[in-house]
Amino acid sequence: MLNTAERERGQIYESLSEGLVYKAIKQIEYLFEEAIEPTPLLVEKLNEVLSTYSIMTQYLDSEDPQRGDIYNKLIITLYEVVDETIDIFIQNNLVSGYMYDKRRYYNSVGGADINKEIVLLKEELKNSITAENLKTIEDLQNEIFNIIATTFTIKTKDKDAICTLLNSDEFGVITSSLVVSALTISSIYYYSEDKLHLLLDTYSKSNSQEVKQRALCGALIVMYIHSKKVNLSKGIKLKVEMLSDEDNFNDDVCFIFLQFIRTIDIEEVSRTYTRNITKLATELNEELLSTIKGKNIEDIKEFESLLEQNPKWLKNLEDNEFEKKLKDINDLQLEGSDLLISAFSRMKEFPFFKSIQNWLRPYTNEYSEIYEGIKENPKLGDILEKTFFLCNSDRYSLLFSSNLNNLQDLMLTGLPSELNMSDMFEGSIEPSRAEAKLRARLYIQDLFRLFTLSKFNMPKIFDNHIDLYEVDALKPIFQDGETMRNIAEFYFSKGHYAYAKTYFKLLSDKNPTDYLLYQKIGYCNQMLKDYKGAINEYEKADIITKDVWTLTSMALCYRLIGDTAKAIECYKEAQKLEPDNVSFEMQIGYILLMSNKYKEALDLFYKVDFVTDGTPKTWRAIGWCSLLLGKFEDAQQYYEKVLSEAPTSNDYINMGHIYLIKNDINNAQAYYAKSIEMSSYNTENFEDSISKDKEILLNFGVSEIKLSIMRDIVINNTSVKNSEL
Repeated sequence: MLNTAERERGQIYESLSEGLVYKAIKQIEYLFEEAIEPTPLLVEKLNEVLSTYSIMTQYLDSEDPQRGDIYNKLIITLYEVVDETIDIFIQNNLVSGYMYDKRRYYNSVGGADINKEIVLLKEELKNSITAENLKTIEDLQNEIFNIIATTFTIKTKDKDAICTLLNSDEFGVITSSLVVSALTISSIYYYSEDKLHLLLDTYSKSNSQEVKQRALCGALIVMYIHSKKVNLSKGIKLKVEMLSDEDNFNDDVCFIFLQFIRTIDIEEVSRTYTRNITKLATELNEELLSTIKGKNIEDIKEFESLLEQNPKWLKNLEDNEFEKKLKDINDLQLEGSDLLISAFSRMKEFPFFKSIQNWLRPYTNEYSEIYEGIKENPKLGDILEKTFFLCNSDRYSLLFSSNLNNLQDLMLTGLPSELNMSDMFEGSIEPSRAEAKLRARLYIQDLFRLFTLSKFNMPKIFDNHIDLYEVDALKPIFQDGETMRNIAEFYFSKGHYAYAKTYFKLLSDKNPTDYLLYQKIGYCNQMLKDYKGAINEYEKADIITKDVWTLTSMALCYRLIGDTAKAIECYKEAQKLEPDNVSFEMQIGYILLMSNKYKEALDLFYKVDFVTDGTPKTWRAIGWCSLLLGKFEDAQQYYEKVLSEAPTSNDYINMGHIYLIKNDINNAQAYYAKSIEMSSYNTENFEDSISKDKEILLNFGVSEIKLSIMRDIVINNTSVKNSEL
C-alpha cells in the first residue's frame, strides 16, 4: 500500500515538474473521489489554486511582474496538497511505521499538547539529578520529540513553543538537539517552509555547535530531498543569501556536503583506490585481449601504470590550499571511523534503540540507565565524553554491550587520558571550527545509522547521493572557483567520477585554458569507460599544452575503441617529447601485434631489447612474436631467458606450446604442468589459454584430438599430484 501511495505521489510530482497544472489538479481530484475523504481545508486549498490558476490563464497576454512568484506559490501549494492527501491515504490504509503509528496514536487520544509537555519538562529540570529524575526528563524529551516529528504542519502557538525549546538555555543542549532532529524527521516526511526556516534560524541563532550543526545538517538534507519545492521558494533563497553573509556558513555547508559525499558506498569504504584500479585494469586487459590473436602478453602492472593519475595533478594540489584543506578533512574523518558502521551495526539491538530518539540522542554520562554506573567509574565517563572518533549512537552501543569495569580497563589502556577536538587537527584549525566540523560529521554518522540500520521503516535517504548542487538556493555557494574545485577534487579522490566530471566541466566552462581540467574530465570519462568522450577531452588538453600523459592516455583510449592508427600516432607524438623513453616503442609494438603485423612488431621489440640491454618484458614479447611467425627456435631461446629470471604461469604455457608444436610431448606436458603448479594447482588459467590459443596451435599442425588429450592428461596428472600434497 505504501508503494501504491508513493507511485501516486510520484505521478503527480511529475505532472507538476513538467508544468502540467491542470493535469495535476485532476489527478488530485481523482484521489479525492476514489481514495480518501479529503478534509474541508484540503478541498478549499485545491479550489483556491484552481481559481487563481484559471485567472492567470485568462490574462496571459498581459505583463505581470508578480506572475512568476504567484505561479511558484501555486505549485508549492499543490505539492502540499498532494503530500497531505497521500498522508491521509497512508493513515487510512494502516501502513505501519514509526511516523504513521505515532500519528494514529495521537489521533486516538484527541491530539497532543506540546506546551503541556514543555511545562512539565521545565519543572523537572529544576530538580536535583538522580537516575529517576533523569528518566522522567528523558520521557518528556521523547514525547516532545514524537509530537514534533509526527506533525504535518506546525500551528502558530506550537511554533512559538518550539522556538522556546531551541533558543532558551534553560532546556539544555540535549533537549534542543532532539528538537532539531525531530524537526528534521518531520520535514523529511512532511515538508513545510516554516519548518525549514526554523532549522535555518536555529543554525543562525544557537550558541551551541552541537545544535547549530544538527540544524544545518537537517536543513540541507531537507532542502535536497524536497528540492523541487525548495527551488520554487523565494523565501528560502533569500534566507540562504542572508546566511551566506554570516561567518562560517558557506564553509559549514561545503564541509557537510563533503561528509555527504563520504556516505556514498560507505559500506564498501574499505575498498581502496588501488583495488579499483586493478579491477579496471583487468577489465581493460580483457577488452584488449579480444583483439589479439592468442593470449595477452602485457602485464597487469603495465595497465595499472597506463591508468595512473597524472603526477602533475598532485603537484598542482601541492601548489594550492586544497591539499591542506583535504588534510584537515582527512584528519577529522580519521578514515577508520567509517569502517566502524559494520562493527556497530550488530550492536543496535539493545532496548535503548527501540526508541527512535535514542539513535539521535547526544551522548551524555547523565543518561538514566548508565548514570549510577558512570558515577562509580568517573574516569570512564570522562573518556567516553571525549571519544571523538565514535558518533553518539556508537558510544551508547559500546556502553550497553560491555561491562563498565572491563570497558574502563580497555579504554584506559587504549586512549590518552586527555583529549580535545583541536588535537585531531594537529593545530591546523582553531578549536571552535574543529568542534563545528566534528559535530557535523558525528551527527551525519548518527543519521546514517538511523536511516540505514534501524527497523522503524524509515525512508532510505542515503540510498541516493545527497547532491546539494541540485538545490538552486545553494548553488551560489558552490560557484566560487576554489569551492567548486575542492568538491570536484574530493569526488575525484574518492573515485566518484561521474560526479567529479560534472564539477570539472563547470570549472572548465569558466577556465577554458586550463588543460588540467580537460585532462581530469577525460580521465573521468576513461574510468567510466566512455573512451570516445575521454578522447574528446584529451584532445582539448592537447591543443592547449603538449603533454606526454595526455598523449599516452589518449593512445590507450584509441586502442580500446580499435583505432590502432590513431593510437600509434599518439605514441609517436609522445616520443617527440621524450625521445629516450622506450616504453612508447613497446606500446607501438603491442598495437602492431594486435593488428596481426607480427614482423613489424618483432622488429620493434628487437630494437627495444637492444637499447635496454634486454629485460624479461622484451624477451617475452620477442618470444611470443617469434612463436606466431613460426620461428620456434628463436621463441624457445627467448622464453628460456624469461624462465631463468622472471617466469610466470603463462610463460610456462607458451613454452609448452612450442614443444607441443615440435611434437615433444614429454617436455610439453612438463611445462604445462609447471604452469598449473605456479597457479597453486588452479587449472583455470591453463584451460583458458588452451582455449584462446587453440587456433594458433591448429595452424601449426597440432591436431584437435592431440590437443584435447594433452589437456586432459595435464589436468588429470596435476590433480593427482595436488591431492598427494
